[in-house]
Amino acid sequence: MTTSAPRPTAAWQSDPRIPQAQALLADSQVLSAETLFRAILKDHPECVPALFAIADLALERDNVELAELQLKKLQKIIPGDPDLLMGLIELRLFRGELAIAEQELESFVTTFPNAAIAWLRLAAVREQLGKDEAAMRARGQAISRAQAHGRWKSLASIEPQFQDEIIGHMERFREQQRDLFLTLLKGLEDRFGKEALVRFEQAIAKYLNETPVVPSDPRQKPSFLFFPDLTQKPIPKLKKAKWIKTLTDQLGDIQAEANALLQDASAWTSFLGNAPGQSIPGVLRCDSEDSSWDAAFFFRRGERINALHDRCPKISAFLASLPLCQIPGQAPEACLSLLRPKTTILPHHGVTNTRLVVQIPLAASAPSTLSFTGETAHEWQVGTPTIYDDTFEHAEINDSEDLKLSLMLDIWHPDLSDAEKTAITEFVQASQSILK
Repeated sequence: MTTSAPRPTAAWQSDPRIPQAQALLADSQVLSAETLFRAILKDHPECVPALFAIADLALERDNVELAELQLKKLQKIIPGDPDLLMGLIELRLFRGELAIAEQELESFVTTFPNAAIAWLRLAAVREQLGKDEAAMRARGQAISRAQAHGRWKSLASIEPQFQDEIIGHMERFREQQRDLFLTLLKGLEDRFGKEALVRFEQAIAKYLNETPVVPSDPRQKPSFLFFPDLTQKPIPKLKKAKWIKTLTDQLGDIQAEANALLQDASAWTSFLGNAPGQSIPGVLRCDSEDSSWDAAFFFRRGERINALHDRCPKISAFLASLPLCQIPGQAPEACLSLLRPKTTILPHHGVTNTRLVVQIPLAASAPSTLSFTGETAHEWQVGTPTIYDDTFEHAEINDSEDLKLSLMLDIWHPDLSDAEKTAITEFVQASQSILK
């Protein structure tokens, strides 16, 4: 148990013996610490850290009755406190009440979804109950949520008091993840043949850190999945696709629908969820109070936004003619992108080189650029699509006083076979299933 949550103001909070006792405990002088905590409780019976400390020490000695007594006192002082709730769950575990502990942990992580240690405790309980897949999902939640907040990415970022527990769970998660992906690979090879999936197998091995396969260009850094032996250039030279003629023929209608949508503020939302003029460190720079990156989505993480398709039938028909990347729950992504004046999307990398980004400028009365690290800045031309690999570090800049409106979408990398597209789709779905 920890006592990091905010506590109500009380007289005991100014007692200088509390930090002294905590220092003794941290120095493994357990008997001296416990003696001092007990003295504090004589003067301050409702001292929260002292009650927690005595409860923790009692549990370490398997003295469940004493621990329960302290926690019941705490229930009267700080009901609903997360540390208290976890302490009560630990009592369940001491008594072997696994089924009830599982239910209480599930309720706890619903209320406190970023409590990574609670997710690990849930994983341990589920595994003891023989629920290995559910345990893997709980571990996945713990790891992804901790790493999203900058923790558990290195030994130095792991809480020392939980280090052995966390490392053990992370190793077990990698084992389970590996078994899941190898089972997936075997099933795909049975369907398509081993030779058709050589590159996919290499991609999985890279994902699991079991191979030194890396991009030949150090600027290419996919944040999720690197697929080997695809054309590796920021703006690859591709064969002229059939849909480009469709774009040329329908450009005027597409622009008209997009411009009409500009008149309706309710059709647009912030791409990143920030307010106008609000910069996001390392992600977006806003140089005026009206700076913003907005979007009107036709597809969002694979979901078709029917209302916008109905309002813009020409754009909808054009999108239907494209080889959009299709992964249920993830792709396609397709939107009208609106980069307002004095807005810069800062250098970043995309998630995977298995898909390319298509961006078609529809309105930009002043120069705006797509900038790749180490490359000459690419200047947009209205009506001319730019197809690029966003896993190369890149930035998008609108330094003008005018709007930059474009149609932006994802397509499959044309170097992929149908078998590889299927394999990638099922791999992504399997990866996401771990976190459900």
